[in-house]
Amino acid sequence: MKEIKVESFSHFIQKIENNCSSDDFLFRGQNNDWPLRPKLGRLVEDGLIRDKSIKIEKLEIKLLETFKRFAKPHINELPQNQFQLLALAQHHGLPTRLLDWTSSPLVALWFTVEKPCENDYGVVWAFEPIKDGYLNNAMEDVELSSIDKTIIFQPELISPRIISQNGWFSVHAFNESKDNFTRFDKIKRYKDLLIKFTIDKSLFKDIRHSLDRCGINQSTMYPGIDGVAGYSSWNHTLLKDES
Repeated sequence: MKEIKVESFSHFIQKIENNCSSDDFLFRGQNNDWPLRPKLGRLVEDGLIRDKSIKIEKLEIKLLETFKRFAKPHINELPQNQFQLLALAQHHGLPTRLLDWTSSPLVALWFTVEKPCENDYGVVWAFEPIKDGYLNNAMEDVELSSIDKTIIFQPELISPRIISQNGWFSVHAFNESKDNFTRFDKIKRYKDLLIKFTIDKSLFKDIRHSLDRCGINQSTMYPGIDGVAGYSSWNHTLLKDES
C-alpha cells in the first residue's frame, strides 16, 4: 500500500493526477483512519447489536426485511434487485455489507473534511478495480450469503444522492474465520493496490473552503432541503475548527 501525505488542496489535486490517472479509480473519504469494513461489520465488531447471539448474515436479512416493510409508504417502487436494494438502504443509513466509494476524488475529499477532525488526520483511500472485480449480470440473482469474494458495482440512479456523489459500492464477502465481513484493506488482490492519502486536521478548514469554491458542499452533496439548510447554516456560523 502506498501512502501520501497531503500538504494542501492543490497538492492533493497534483498527487491525484500523478497517481490516479485512470478514469476507473474509485475513492473513499474518511474523517478518521477507520478500518475499511462495512458499517454492519463495525457494529458487530463493537458489540452494538441487541441480540448478541444472532449471526451477522441472519441480522443482515432481518435488517433488509424491516427496511422493505417500513420503506414502502415512502418509495414509489422498491428495487427488486438485491444489490440495488442494498444501495438504496445504505444511502438512507441502514447498516449493510456495502462500503461507499465515489468516482470523484473531490467528493471523497469533501467527506473527509466535511466536519472537524475527530483525531489527528483524515484519509482519502483510492484504488483501481481489477477487471474481473465488477458485478456482472450472472451475479445479480446470487444470494448475498453465497458471495465468496468482494465485488465492485455502480448502482442505478435511484437516489439524488447517488447521482450527486458519483456513488459506487464494494459488496463485501463474509469471512467465516473472522465471523465478519472482510476488510477491504485485507483483501489479497487489493491491499497492495490501495493508495492512502492522509490529510492533517490543520488543513481541514482551508480545504473545506476550497471545495466550496469548486461547488462541493452540503447543498450539492445532499440534494434537497436538508442539504440546503446545512449549507445555509455553514455560511453564517463556524465549525469548531473554524473559530
